[in-house]
Amino acid sequence: MAIEAGADALGFNFYADSKRFVALETERHWLEKVPDSVLRVAVVVNPTRDEAMRLLEEPFLDAIQLHGDETVDFAKALSSASEKMVIKALRVQNAESLRAVADFEEFPVLLDAFAGNERGGTGHTFDWNWIQAAPETERLLLSGGLTPENVATALRLTKLRYVDVASGVEENPRQKSAGEVRQFVAEVRKSAS
Repeated sequence: MAIEAGADALGFNFYADSKRFVALETERHWLEKVPDSVLRVAVVVNPTRDEAMRLLEEPFLDAIQLHGDETVDFAKALSSASEKMVIKALRVQNAESLRAVADFEEFPVLLDAFAGNERGGTGHTFDWNWIQAAPETERLLLSGGLTPENVATALRLTKLRYVDVASGVEENPRQKSAGEVRQFVAEVRKSAS
């Protein structure tokens, strides 16, 4: 459904404490069938190097998105050991938080709203004006509280080209709304043209 709506990438949450958790062992049968016409992303929080490398070795995954406290050296080690994309998620609490973007200069960086101990998919936004404090924006992805109703405004204010959505298009944490996904993608496409 998301692919038919025009999504460019799909994220699969392998973080066991997430309400969107997907167990690789039991869900492999359908994960292997997701077409490579979209970027297939493993979403993780503070994996060990071995855990991350096992995911990067899966032929049906194209990238890994690090949502924890992973260091630049950790991201570099994964990138050096694999030809697949490494994305670092940063939790934005204030404009100063964006200084960390420069640390991960070799990687795409997803900006998500800080929400205590929760890691992504919280429905919270941050002040998009803070992005002006980012050292550069070409490789940034915007996340955090995006919905079909606010994504066009977010793109206009931030001038970013890439967005990530979870809770903003859900019926519940384990099921996306087809109508909301289609509307979200349509708003993004309109903003890009």
